[in-house]
Amino acid sequence: SDVAGPELVFDVRNNLVHPPKRIDEPEWPDRDQLLEAWQLATWYLELAVIRLLGYEGEYLSRLQLEGSDFDTETVPWSTSRDQE
Repeated sequence: SDVAGPELVFDVRNNLVHPPKRIDEPEWPDRDQLLEAWQLATWYLELAVIRLLGYEGEYLSRLQLEGSDFDTETVPWSTSRDQE
């Protein structure tokens, strides 16, 4: 789901910003959750910047950097993407 990414970022943010409910068992995000939230937030920020600049071409998704296949994709808001 498209909503899962933003929810993860906000959940991790809220867990870091707001104090834990129980001091004896704090509910901090683990290392993997922090890394995934960082990657998603950076990707969203990158997309927002290129959208604000009016870019409508292809880009290398930050989420694909872990693999060995570096295929570019069209930005989600591109008008040429709607014609495919």
